[in-house]
Amino acid sequence: MKQRRPRKIAPYVLRGRSCLKYTFCLTCIVQHAEVKVQMGQVPVRCPQVDCTQTLSIALCKSILSTKWYELLNKRIIEANMPESERVYCPFPKCSALMSRETI
Repeated sequence: MKQRRPRKIAPYVLRGRSCLKYTFCLTCIVQHAEVKVQMGQVPVRCPQVDCTQTLSIALCKSILSTKWYELLNKRIIEANMPESERVYCPFPKCSALMSRETI
C-alpha cells in the first residue's frame, strides 16, 4: 500500500481575505505580495491565475513588514503619477521619485 506524505500545515490561512473566491496560506500570499511590490506590479493582484481581484491596502498592511508596506505605498504613488510628470533624484544612492510640479 502506498504511504501518504503528511500534509504541510500552513501557519495561517487567508480565507476569503485575499480574494473573494480563493484561499492562500500566509507564507505564500506574503511572498507573492513582496515579489509584486519589488517588481513594481501594483496594485497587487490575487495570485490565482486569471483572477482580476486585487489585494486591499488594508490586507497588505496587515501581512507585509513595514519595509515592504512603505515600498508598496511608494510604488502606488509612482504608478498613479503620469510618466511625463516623473522625475528622479540624480544622486546615485537616492533616485527618489519627484514630481515636475514640485521642482
